Amino acid sequence: MASFDIGAKLRQERLGQGLSIASLSGETRIPSRFLEAIEADDFGRLPGLVFNKFRASHLEDPAPDFGPGWAYDKQLRIFFGKPNEKPPKEHKMMKLYLGREYASREEMEADLPRLYRIFPDDMLSQFQNAFYACEYALPMVPAQYFSPQSLPGLPLFYFLTAAGFLAIAIRDGRTLSERQMWIVMLLFQAFAIFLTGSLRSRYRLSFEPWFFLGLFAFLDALAGWRRRRSVEPPAPSSQPESTRRVTHCES
Repeated sequence: MASFDIGAKLRQERLGQGLSIASLSGETRIPSRFLEAIEADDFGRLPGLVFNKFRASHLEDPAPDFGPGWAYDKQLRIFFGKPNEKPPKEHKMMKLYLGREYASREEMEADLPRLYRIFPDDMLSQFQNAFYACEYALPMVPAQYFSPQSLPGLPLFYFLTAAGFLAIAIRDGRTLSERQMWIVMLLFQAFAIFLTGSLRSRYRLSFEPWFFLGLFAFLDALAGWRRRRSVEPPAPSSQPESTRRVTHCES
């Protein structure tokens, strides 16, 4: 066995827990062929795994809504933990964070509407839901369903983003500029995160702004192309070429 035979160690751990490749695939949403490749140390097949993990990170929204339910429950869990459990260490810093101490979970819960004021009619949550509906309205990669799990589709604007960054590279020339080097490093960072991170959506949250930058770059390139198409080329001269040369010499 090699000194760093990670595949064999993972296989031994899986068998020790009595798990089959199929059952592990169902729990992790990782296709069986990638699990087999990992156990065989065939890491050349892992780029497809990164892509599927990125798709799996779309199974949930990157952030919760802005309504009172999540905000209030989160604060109660931070300072009092789950019901019928011992308060966490943050309980001792309650006065530092909130300006006062609460004797009980119920007392703090009653005061939370004063601490965290929600917008009327929860407008931010309504905007968030409308944004997600528009984002996934036109999927480019269709969803895949396999019992008992599924992989969601990918929005069309992701691919428009890639086209936008490609337009920047073409416009700037063949040599890699600082901006293009930054894009390459960003892609490498994404590859590393989605290869080693979990499937939670927060791992894709930091890349959402760059998706929109690439989308705007695509729209800018499209607008520039339309402007160039709308500019009419100068009309060719009706004077013969030989006549123009003679006129030039006589002058």
